[in-house]
Amino acid sequence: MIKILICLLALFAFDCDSQDGSDNLVPLGTVHIEDMEYVYGLDNSDPEGGDGYLVIKGLDYDRLLIFDEGGREEVVYVADLGFDRIGVVIECYLEDDQGEFYRKRSLVKLMDKWGNQIISAGVTRKILGFGNYHHLLVLETEYKIEYYDYKFAKYDFVSPALDQSGSFSYHYQGLAYINEELADEIDITYPGHYNIEIVGHNHSVSFDVTVHPVTSIDIDGGIFDEAVTIVSEGELILNETPILSQTSITEPGYYELVIRGQNGYLTARSFTIIAVIENIENNEIVDPPVQIMASGSNQTLNGEPYHGEEIYDAGYYEFAVWGAGGYQKHLSFTINPIAEGVIDNQSYMGEVLLSLNCEATLNGSAITRDHAISQAGTYELVLFLEGESHSTIHFTITENEPNNHNWFIDNLWLVVFAGLAIVGLALVFKKR
Repeated sequence: MIKILICLLALFAFDCDSQDGSDNLVPLGTVHIEDMEYVYGLDNSDPEGGDGYLVIKGLDYDRLLIFDEGGREEVVYVADLGFDRIGVVIECYLEDDQGEFYRKRSLVKLMDKWGNQIISAGVTRKILGFGNYHHLLVLETEYKIEYYDYKFAKYDFVSPALDQSGSFSYHYQGLAYINEELADEIDITYPGHYNIEIVGHNHSVSFDVTVHPVTSIDIDGGIFDEAVTIVSEGELILNETPILSQTSITEPGYYELVIRGQNGYLTARSFTIIAVIENIENNEIVDPPVQIMASGSNQTLNGEPYHGEEIYDAGYYEFAVWGAGGYQKHLSFTINPIAEGVIDNQSYMGEVLLSLNCEATLNGSAITRDHAISQAGTYELVLFLEGESHSTIHFTITENEPNNHNWFIDNLWLVVFAGLAIVGLALVFKKR
């Protein structure tokens, strides 16, 4: 009957709404989980040696739980299991005939975060160490290490993946060392190689992770046709020049972004910003004027600096944009020879004014780009492209037609008007 009573007591804890006699509470540890605080230890007011206790703070009132197994009990560990659950470890002792306490067993209780028991299990092996990381309760005994999850199922611990992208955060209780330096938390955002050691209560675990940066250059070898803003953690070096995160790159070119991090970490991303050229296509033949619009500040036209001016002269052209890292983009085009003022096989009367964008001959003789012709006759205008005959225009100029009109007839209205005016003046003077 006594054994049955002890088993029943193992499943339940006394719930006290007040903390009368709190002077007898000897805290052995405190755990903060989100907005809750758990203080645990020994209540030595029990005449049989003391009871284990757990105070839960963060409710409308402080909740005190007393654990009494009929001997001496101590709450020695509380683990955060996630999912609003905690694991509570209780050591149970009995008193021998000499008044000495000896360990009988351990109890591990799965509870919700408000202190309501879900499962209770006994552990006969002596627990040598405790740990709490990755939201697991870790119990280390002489023979093995056991891991319990929020369902109270045994769990095989697996170290985090070696490669982490962007950041690495890890839950733990105890002390954490990152690359042998004590850390307030495990929340790594800076790229690098890291050794992490977590030290619990007579228990520790160690593993390595590498944190790779997440950059705005997601794909190595990416090609962009617009400005690129580089955003990344780490020490940034672009084409061997240090830069800061949020730097915008507008010039066309070949680029290599090197990112350095902790413990000799290094990674690289290559990318290309291509030049965008508008208003002209490669190998295009066009009539003037031509005005090229292109990205990039270093532009040349036939080897000379180009700044967006209109191009009128006939000829063969090579346009180039030069960029970082030896980048070049070239295109060729041709501007046709044209002659303004005449059309092939047309006849003109009087003076003809020619406006040319090329070298030309008129009836075999070279003429200037702006040339006037007034003499009647038949003409052959040859337009040249880079010294070669390109096109020929034939036209005729005739003399002005002779003036055979009678002046008196053509201007009869003037005569009539003048006569009326004279008559009017005569009448005025007669009245006077």
